[in-house]
Amino acid sequence: MAFIVRSPLNLNGLRDNRRISLAALFGLESLSRAILLTIVPIQGLAVFGSAKTLSDMLFIASLFGLVSTLNLAALIQLIARRYVYTLGISMIAVASLLFMLEAPKAYVIGVALRASGTGMITAIVSLYVMDLISKQDFTRYEPNRLLFSSASWIIGPTLGIWLSTNVGEWAPFLVSVASSMAALGYFWWLRLGPGKVIQAARQNPEHPLLAVVHFFQRRHLRLSYIIVWVRAMFWVSLFIYSPLYITQAGLDPLYAGLFLSGINGIIFLAPVIGAGARMLGVRKTIIGGFSMLTLSLVALGLIGSPKPIGLVFWIIAALFSFCLDVVANVPFMRLVKERERADMTMVFTTWRDLAEVTSPGLAGFVLAVAPLNGLFFALAGIMAGTTYLTTWLPRRL
Repeated sequence: MAFIVRSPLNLNGLRDNRRISLAALFGLESLSRAILLTIVPIQGLAVFGSAKTLSDMLFIASLFGLVSTLNLAALIQLIARRYVYTLGISMIAVASLLFMLEAPKAYVIGVALRASGTGMITAIVSLYVMDLISKQDFTRYEPNRLLFSSASWIIGPTLGIWLSTNVGEWAPFLVSVASSMAALGYFWWLRLGPGKVIQAARQNPEHPLLAVVHFFQRRHLRLSYIIVWVRAMFWVSLFIYSPLYITQAGLDPLYAGLFLSGINGIIFLAPVIGAGARMLGVRKTIIGGFSMLTLSLVALGLIGSPKPIGLVFWIIAALFSFCLDVVANVPFMRLVKERERADMTMVFTTWRDLAEVTSPGLAGFVLAVAPLNGLFFALAGIMAGTTYLTTWLPRRL
């Protein structure tokens, strides 16, 4: 009995179709997380009672996501990519249901499932991107990806708070589940195949720990990882602690949703930033972004206790971090060898999980001995160190 293999829908022909279809897939999935962006940290503070305890619980839960991502290469060998994506998006949906319980154990499990599911989705989509989009088009794909997710990340944070207040506390969680299932339906409609990298593999993937060692033995891969990891540490810190900062500054929680929606509105600058990065070069864009991010965090720390004026420096820091978003993945995608993509991508995509572990871990340590502005100084020190390291990037980038 012969099996009929259908070509991927909407990805044949022009390369623009490939960029747009994959970017649209990413954008549709984003709503499942964006709708809860403001609610999850505020709910966590209510469940655990303090920012210190919340940070500790987030640290523990995020370790699960890190371990699961490191084992993705082996998982993809057991089941096809499409089923790994299906598992990941389903875990995000289950996490949304667990958050509805507003119980400590359910909250921690929900964070763990969400971190693991996000890692799976990111890794699978990254593999499809490297299969279907040329290296020269990476700086065009990234702005498209960010632009397609703009509606979700702009509307989601405020909509989540509004639904919780005006419809019911359950409403944003059900919207998150529904958007997860919509993303899954679109993914299967695209009929993406198993992928040329996985099909061409002639040996089993490296053991996760061996793959990690191999990855970090390569100087350029090591540096590309540090760039995305440290950039993500800022975003994780912003998404967790800016809502807490706003409420501690005496503002209504609705302003936290409006603030995060406004921050995500920067995404409309993606095409301009992408064009600027092509003119300046990826290397200069990354160095400049980390330099300005460092100065913004220092200024935020100098303000002291949370005040409304601090939001100005949150916004400035987010603007330059977004400049990094547009180009941060490019060093890895250009420098990784094709035959190593599967194993190296599994290691590389742990940046998200590691950021979700190290950010609350750092916060838990700092908040044990200092107020919230101490966290900003600690982050600024990390950004300054990364600025220096990025000067080692190849000039050809």
